[in-house]
Amino acid sequence: MLNDLNGRIPLILKGEDCEFGVESTIVNCLGKTPILLRPGAVPVEDIERIIGKVRVPRKFKKALSPGMAYRHYAPVARVVLVKSVAETPSSKGKWAFIGFDDCEKALFKAKPKDSREYARLVFDFLRDSDALGIEVIYAQLPENKGFGRALLDRLKRSALK
Repeated sequence: MLNDLNGRIPLILKGEDCEFGVESTIVNCLGKTPILLRPGAVPVEDIERIIGKVRVPRKFKKALSPGMAYRHYAPVARVVLVKSVAETPSSKGKWAFIGFDDCEKALFKAKPKDSREYARLVFDFLRDSDALGIEVIYAQLPENKGFGRALLDRLKRSALK
């Protein structure tokens, strides 16, 4: 937050770390069928258990809510989305890895135990990678369901250049 707002506002209060790491879920309920605008801390599957089917569009023509911007929370380092650690370079270098697989060869790494922890770590990991001068960040893709849906959305936005 400080990196994003320092000098733009007069005061920043530091609170405890966020439990989820991603923003809130936003659902448009103005039509007949609710539409997921932004996946977030409450998985769409949980919402559907309460209100019924929610439409999950693949793309929107324009941002309809905060956090839908084309590129969002992107670090200076290039973010490459991978299915497994096997898709990372075989040599050591100025690259980082975040994901569920073990990755000993990365200069900087994080191995979250699940998608929820991954989401809680990811933005700090991206910023810390930049602070370390990391050139490429390999981010392992989570499943596109449950909490992983929000994480995947944020990872895809951070990988856009």
